[in-house]
Amino acid sequence: MPIIPIPCQEIVLRAILRRGWVDENARITAHAFIRWPKDNDGLSVNLRSKTDVESWLSSFKKSYGAASLHCGRIRDLGLGLDVVQMEADEQPEHAVITGLPYQDDDPYGAERLASELVKIARVFDTTKRTKNQYQ
Repeated sequence: MPIIPIPCQEIVLRAILRRGWVDENARITAHAFIRWPKDNDGLSVNLRSKTDVESWLSSFKKSYGAASLHCGRIRDLGLGLDVVQMEADEQPEHAVITGLPYQDDDPYGAERLASELVKIARVFDTTKRTKNQYQ
């Protein structure tokens, strides 16, 4: 599937979907950047410039806000990570961070890379939302 690189100046958002992805001091934890088995193409993120944040975060069963990352800083880590869109993706705001291993395949590598992403992530929003709350 053809990929489209995201410009370095773009900001991407990672939805915080579990309470444990933010600690008691409202800091992002490495768990927020672990690639799930359902993440076929990479770690799912949204382009800040194309996302209605409230609608996006309200579309999940439950969310606890979002973390932001600068695409250039992701690449500057020099760890083989990239931020791209899949050409066939029907959601123009959706992108993925590629280069992250699945935790089951490489637990040490997954944790190490997730910890590096935490260092450059910023809390964007910490509002708890539930899907039913907005219907």
